[in-house]
Amino acid sequence: MKYLNFSKITVHSFRHTLALLLLEVGAPIKTVQAQLGHKDIQTTGTSTHVSESVKEKTTKLLHDYIQF
Repeated sequence: MKYLNFSKITVHSFRHTLALLLLEVGAPIKTVQAQLGHKDIQTTGTSTHVSESVKEKTTKLLHDYIQF
């Protein structure tokens, strides 16, 4: 069997992915912080990248809340 040439994925990369996926499904950032074991919320905010999907969900939440 011929081996596929995949790039190396580190544990650190999986942590970033976990953080992003948790935010994607709507987990509060404090919950993500606890899940990752970060003492400081700034660390959690730095290690996550806000996707377009999360931005859109946040905008919709605000829109629905203020009932525009």
